[in-house]
Amino acid sequence: MKKKRGFAILLWCLAAAGTAFAVEVINIDFNSYGNDTAYQGEGVFPGRTDWIAFYGGWGVPVGSQRSSNLVKQGQGAAPSTYAAQVWIGDDGLGHGYIAGSGSGLMDDGFVNTIHLGGLSDPNIAFMGEGAYGGNFDLIVYGSEAGTFTLADSNDIILGTASVSGGVSEGFVEGGNYVVFENVPLGNPNMIRLYYTNVINGLQLVSTKRPFVISPSSDPNDNTIDARNYDVAFDTNGRGGEITFYGPDLGNYVHYLDTGEYMIYDLFVPEDAQGKYLLSADFVTLWGAAGLNMYLDGKFLGTLTQAQHQEDPKVYHSLEELPVNLFAGPHDLKWANTELYFDVVRLQLVYVGPISLDNCEDVYLYELEPAGDLNRDCRVDLADLAEMVNSWLVDYNPNVQ
Repeated sequence: MKKKRGFAILLWCLAAAGTAFAVEVINIDFNSYGNDTAYQGEGVFPGRTDWIAFYGGWGVPVGSQRSSNLVKQGQGAAPSTYAAQVWIGDDGLGHGYIAGSGSGLMDDGFVNTIHLGGLSDPNIAFMGEGAYGGNFDLIVYGSEAGTFTLADSNDIILGTASVSGGVSEGFVEGGNYVVFENVPLGNPNMIRLYYTNVINGLQLVSTKRPFVISPSSDPNDNTIDARNYDVAFDTNGRGGEITFYGPDLGNYVHYLDTGEYMIYDLFVPEDAQGKYLLSADFVTLWGAAGLNMYLDGKFLGTLTQAQHQEDPKVYHSLEELPVNLFAGPHDLKWANTELYFDVVRLQLVYVGPISLDNCEDVYLYELEPAGDLNRDCRVDLADLAEMVNSWLVDYNPNVQ
């Protein structure tokens, strides 16, 4: 009885710990012309220290957290520009620049030099440009006192907020930043950000909700549309060949290159905890396809699809990978192993209670017993022998 109770407590603790959701964060540091050194550090929303330096012209396509490259009007997407994106546009009219003396977020920025009241230039426009949009919490940084205003393409005001300026230490809401919650960016509507002062930077934080798992053996109940990713890494613009996709366009997640990936947030209620079979649907026009699957960063296995002859039919994966889902939040990631193919959907089918079928499963879900030195899921004389054999080894890293 005590053993069962102890195992139940262990499972509860593991479920309660969970993992953090794979929130998509876009960081932009507005700089003066000629300063391409982006701020390196956390903003109000923590966890990401990579920022894009943007200093005017027209447009920087930003999206998945690894976005890069400044793009001007008419240039199109560069090879290192990623497809899950929202365009940040600015025509460079109606503002000057402040050039700071350091690499802090508040050192540089755009200055409103001609604001005459009302909604006039300058402004920053969030334009879909045929790419992925979504709802974001928008954090706007400003080093001088003034007002930020959000409006739609018809100049209907969506919200206003002010900063007092003059904050030199840390980030203070209303002092040097404001937050606009749940802003719809991308197609079909363009959102404009007007300001009466200085704008130094932006953070856009995706507000997608996780996919909630149900304890169902019907594959239709736990079908995850491949387009509903939270974080994406996809170049999708190699060699000048631009292929846009996304939920707003109704396309598959397609035309992917080796190593590109998507991450999905899952939430497992207590009554849905159990073992599932994971599969995927593909459209493969360029040969055999493969997806490496990861749960909370741990490799589960590969889903593959045999080659076929230019058939646009959707094929189901050859494998069904068993996966234990403990109660709580998880992230599910797939990474491409081949060049050019489409992913349509992922499916999870409930097959029963959690089960650890071998020692590899025990380690996969981090349930290994303490003292298991030879990784056979037993603590016995063989582990003692491992320790005795290394008894005289000095593991002090400071000893040369």
